[in-house]
Amino acid sequence: MSDSDPASGPSPASGPSPASGPGQPGAALARQHDNNFTFLRFVAASMVIVAHAHDLHDIPSIQDPLRWLTGKSMGWAGVSIFFVMSGYLIMTSLNRSGNLLRFARARALRIFPGLATCMILVVVLAGLFLTTLSAGAFFSDPGTLKYLAGNISLLSIQHHLPGVFEHNPTPRAVNGSIWTLPFEVGCYIMAATLAGTGLLRAGRMRVISFAVLALGAIGFVVVQPLIGHLGIVARIAVFHELAICFLLGMAYACFGPLLALRWWYAAIAAAVTWLLAATPFYTMALSVTVALLVMWLAFVPSRLLRRLSDLPDYSYGIYIYAFPIQQVLMQFAPGLTPWQHSLVAFLLVLIPASLSWHFVEKPALKFKDRRKLVVAVAA
Repeated sequence: MSDSDPASGPSPASGPSPASGPGQPGAALARQHDNNFTFLRFVAASMVIVAHAHDLHDIPSIQDPLRWLTGKSMGWAGVSIFFVMSGYLIMTSLNRSGNLLRFARARALRIFPGLATCMILVVVLAGLFLTTLSAGAFFSDPGTLKYLAGNISLLSIQHHLPGVFEHNPTPRAVNGSIWTLPFEVGCYIMAATLAGTGLLRAGRMRVISFAVLALGAIGFVVVQPLIGHLGIVARIAVFHELAICFLLGMAYACFGPLLALRWWYAAIAAAVTWLLAATPFYTMALSVTVALLVMWLAFVPSRLLRRLSDLPDYSYGIYIYAFPIQQVLMQFAPGLTPWQHSLVAFLLVLIPASLSWHFVEKPALKFKDRRKLVVAVAA
């Protein structure tokens, strides 16, 4: 990941790609911004919006097309795409620099300024315009402070605010997207730990490390039916599913030069996935298919995709602001079809997402350099 890459996958265009090797599209496209990551982030963010547009109606007969086709929602696919890209870019960042303190500072600056601003704005606007409580009762309610503190710190994700969206088809849910952010941070910690202990050092150790991780991922799928799906096991299962996507991205960053990736690799993986549909390995196989397709699309030569990827990257803002906006639409325009809802939500969310990028996220990234941070504090 370049030092400007974000949480949950959405982020600015990546830097050079050390994973690009001879014979694959990425080889000739290793110059900065010469990839399609920004385009893919917009696609992933749009998929999450469409999935939520269907889910928020809370009508069993209304399902997004991908869920009907694969059993997995467009939201699952969007989040998986984010985690694959994040894994690739994080590993790219660690390959370029082993400075874990700088790595941690860059990750924090990418996640928390935008997140904190979003949470504060949502609370203020909800307290003034959306809650059924008086403003005084809303802002003094312990649940409001819990929402702010838990979500900004990512230590305890809270989805509800007092008196907000109580009569929506999906009641009280204020932001149903940010649950992925703690898992993203967990993947950052995993990658930093592996790098810091030397387990990702190029050569035999790296091969052994990824082989052990792969066996561990397969082993968890085998034993999970025996240990159940409740409590901490359920959270481990979610992390396992997302971490597989993240590790697949990391693996491509490490071993990409050995693989002249083609679109039909993903097609073969999709066929294998179909054969595994009735087995516990279905989701893992589907994640591999998504990863292969994402990495091929990320570096496939295309002037159109490259031009789209030159646009500002609003995907993190889209990701964290879309759900509250979609709930507002459900409250005040419940008659919209899921597809109409998706289009209106996407157009509306571009406003806070663009403001967040230009006035919060991008300025915060200037302080990745410690010297700039010291100067700013001294001023």
